[in-house]
Amino acid sequence: MTVDPAPDALVRDPVTMTAVTLGTTVDENDPYWGRLIADGDLVASATPAPAARRAPVASTEGADK
Repeated sequence: MTVDPAPDALVRDPVTMTAVTLGTTVDENDPYWGRLIADGDLVASATPAPAARRAPVASTEGADK
């Protein structure tokens, strides 16, 4: 889930201790993040998370069998 901190809220990642910024991806099933979402300290981001890039697939068109 992609989240933004609520206005005037300072939310820190419990592992890195860095402040959560706009568009941060978190695991909504993790109790820490779930509690912050439930309390309103984090809100769903208005900007969707960028799609994961996939490796290109090699074409077999024209290849000898």
